[in-house]
Amino acid sequence: MSEPSAELRFVICALFLVPMAWLTWSCIPHISGQIGFSAEERTGMKNNRALFQNPLHNAALVEQTSGAADTLSSQADTLQEEIANFRVA
Repeated sequence: MSEPSAELRFVICALFLVPMAWLTWSCIPHISGQIGFSAEERTGMKNNRALFQNPLHNAALVEQTSGAADTLSSQADTLQEEIANFRVA
């Protein structure tokens, strides 16, 4: 068997490099989107840090959460009663 020529070696290498280059190029927008989302998250955390460090704001959040939990609890009780009283005609 004779050794492949230099041109054939070049063609084989190029055939391997083309899909690798295409795959890398197609991943760039996805990776850029993830980097942009991460940057927006960091910016949002910086902006919200001042709010979360304010005790009055924290108290308001606790109040809202507590009110929402009470509302959901009463709705769940009502639904349980409706299910218990449900009759198939």
